[in-house]
Amino acid sequence: MKKVVSLIVKHLLYICLNLIFIIFSLNSLASPQKEKFKLPKIRTISNKITLDVWEKWNSKIWILSVTFSPNGNWIAYGSYSRFNTRGTVTIIDPLTGNRKAVLYTTGRQVEKLAVSPDGNLIAAGNAGGTIDIFDVKSKEKIKTLREHKRTISSIAFSPNGKLLASADYDGVVKLWDLNTWEPIKTFSGKLVAFSPDSKYLAILNRKELFIYDISKGNTSKILSLKNLYGPVDTICFSPDGTLIAFSNFDNIYILKVSKDNKMQIKLKMKKVIKGTQYRKRMEHYPKYGKILSMSFSPDSKLIAIGTINFFKNRPQAGVVAIFDVKTGTCIKLLEKYRNDVRSVTFSPDGSMIAFGCHSGELGVLKVEEPFFSLTTLDILDKDKLLSIPKGTVIKAVKGNGGIYIVYPIYGKLKEGRLNPLYYSADPILVFKESPLLPYPGSQYPVGTIKKGEIVDKKQILITRDKKYLYLDRKGFISANSTVKIKPCKISFLAKIEGTVLKTLPNENASYTVPTGTVLFAKYFCPYFNYYLVTSPSGKSGWVSAQYLEKLPVKDINKDAVALESTNLFFSVSSKNHGIPINQGEIIKVVFKLKNYPLYYVKKGKNKGLINKDSIAFIKRINPQKLWTITDTTLLKAPQKSADVIRNLPKFTELKVLGRVNDFYYVEVISIKLKGWIPTELTTLVKPDKLS
Repeated sequence: MKKVVSLIVKHLLYICLNLIFIIFSLNSLASPQKEKFKLPKIRTISNKITLDVWEKWNSKIWILSVTFSPNGNWIAYGSYSRFNTRGTVTIIDPLTGNRKAVLYTTGRQVEKLAVSPDGNLIAAGNAGGTIDIFDVKSKEKIKTLREHKRTISSIAFSPNGKLLASADYDGVVKLWDLNTWEPIKTFSGKLVAFSPDSKYLAILNRKELFIYDISKGNTSKILSLKNLYGPVDTICFSPDGTLIAFSNFDNIYILKVSKDNKMQIKLKMKKVIKGTQYRKRMEHYPKYGKILSMSFSPDSKLIAIGTINFFKNRPQAGVVAIFDVKTGTCIKLLEKYRNDVRSVTFSPDGSMIAFGCHSGELGVLKVEEPFFSLTTLDILDKDKLLSIPKGTVIKAVKGNGGIYIVYPIYGKLKEGRLNPLYYSADPILVFKESPLLPYPGSQYPVGTIKKGEIVDKKQILITRDKKYLYLDRKGFISANSTVKIKPCKISFLAKIEGTVLKTLPNENASYTVPTGTVLFAKYFCPYFNYYLVTSPSGKSGWVSAQYLEKLPVKDINKDAVALESTNLFFSVSSKNHGIPINQGEIIKVVFKLKNYPLYYVKKGKNKGLINKDSIAFIKRINPQKLWTITDTTLLKAPQKSADVIRNLPKFTELKVLGRVNDFYYVEVISIKLKGWIPTELTTLVKPDKLS
C-alpha cells in the first residue's frame, strides 16, 4: 500500500512540474512588446553622469554589445532575454537613462552592434548569423542580411559610410556595399576593423593578421600570431590611425602602423601590456582573466578593456580597466564581482565609457573630469617635473594610483590642490558686460565679455559654489551677469501691431515688425520670459512672450516650382510686397502653415511665404534620357499656358530630372538648358530604333 501511495505522489509531482514548465514556456512566448524589465536610475549632476556605475539593470537579460551614436546623444545596446523570442536593440539617453526606442531582431540573441558614421543606421549581428539593419529615425528594420551561417563575431561600418564588414565564428568575413546591400568580397577571419581613413580593413583570424587594401583590392599578410598561446578576441584601430591593438587572453598588444616606400602598410610591435599588471591590484587576485572587449579613446591616448576574471574561491567577475597607451600604466580599475564585461566603448568626446555585462548590467563611467588649479601644480611626466600655474583649467582622471592630468599636458599630479568644475545643463546669455578673470576671485581681469553674447553649454563649466562660470579657453566670469536660456525650435506669429525686437531682454527696442509676421524662436529666456526670434527678412532680436502667438506648421522639405510670377512676403496679413519669384523658379518648401493656405519657402538665401496655389511639388526621379517625338517647345512651368523658353526640333535628346503631373522637368543635353515638356511628346526609345 505504501508503495502505491508513494508512486501516486511521484506521478502527481511529475504532473505539477510539467504544468509549471508549460506555463513558464507560454509566458516566454508572449508578445515581445510587453517589456519585462525596468530602466536604470542613473543620477546626474549638472548634466553629467557621476561615478555611479554598475547600476542594477536586470538579471533576466544579457547585455552583449554596447555602442555610442556618433554625436554621443544616445547609446544602443544589444541583448538576449529568456522572456523574449527575439533579441532586442534598445536605444537610451546616456545622461538620463530614458529609453528612446526598442528594436526587435530576427535572431533571439544580439551579439554585436555597429552604428553608421552619420548615425542613421544600426547593424545588429545575431547569434543565428543574420544581420538586421535598422533606420534610427523611423525605428524600422530596412534590411536583413543572411549570408552568414554562424553567430556574428564582429561587425563594423567603414568611416566613410560606404561599406559594412562582418565576420562569424566559422571564420567567414563579408564586405558589403551599402548601396546594394550585396557582399562584394569574402575573406577568411573572425574579427574585422576599418582604418579611420576607410582605406584599409584589418582582418584577424586565429593565427594571422591580414590587411585588405580597399582601393587596390589586394590582401597582404602583415603579422603571424603563431607564437601566441590561445585565440585573439578583440581588435581595433586607434582613431588617429597610427596604432592597432588586439588582445590575447588578458594581454594587450599594441602595433605601430606605418607605410613603406611603396605605400604598403607595415606594423611594428610597440608595446605589450600584461594582464598581471591590473589583476595583481585587485582585492582578490584571480587565477587568470580574459579580455572580451576593447576601445580606444578619441584622442588615442587611453585604451579601455572589459574582461572576465576567474578567482580561486570566488565566482567569475567582470572588470573595466583604463590604460595609458604611451606608458602602459593601468590608471583606473573598476572591480565588481558580477559577471563578464562583454562590451566597452568610449563616447565620441571621450568623456564617458559605457559597458554592458552578461549579468544584465549597464554601466556608464565618467572618464575625464574638469578641475581648476587652486595652487601651482607639479606634474610628473616620466622623469620630467612640469608645472601648471594657478587658475588653469585641466582635465584629469581619478585613478587608483592617484590623479592623472590628461589636458593640457599629460602626467601624474605630484603636488598641488584642485577644485572641481561641473558641466552646465543649459546655454547662457550674458546680459551685462562682465570682466574676464584668470581664476575665481581675481582682482586683475584679463579682458571683458560683451553683453548679448550667447555661450553654448558645451563651452561652460561651473564652480562648486555656482558663483563663477568658466568659458572655454577664455576665463572665468561672475554668474551674476548671466542668465540661463533654453534652446527651442518654435514658429510664432507677431500678434500685436508694433511688436519689437530687442538686442537684449532688458534693453530698448531696436526693430519693429508688423502684425502677422512669421518669427522663428531659437532660444527662450525663462528669467525675462523672452524669446530670441528671427524674421524671414533676417532680422533677429528678443521679443516678449506676450506679443507672440504659436503658429502650428507641418514640415514639408520638398522642392517645388513656381507656376506664375509672384512675390515672397513676410506677413500673413500683408501680401503686397516682398521678394519677386519668377515663373518656373525652383524653390524649397520648408513647411505649411496649418491655419493658412500658405507655404514657407526658401529661394537661395531669401525666405518667405507664398500662396499654396502658386506652386507645384516636383517628384524627383532617377535621371534618364528621353527624346522628343515631334517639334515642340520648352516651357518655363509645368502647364501649357506657361511662357516658352525655346523651340525644340524633333528627336531632341533630353535628360529627365523630375515630374509634375503630365510634365517632365528636363535638361536639353546639347545646350544645358532646363525647362518643362509634356510627357506625351517624349519617348524612351532612341531615334535610330524608331520604326
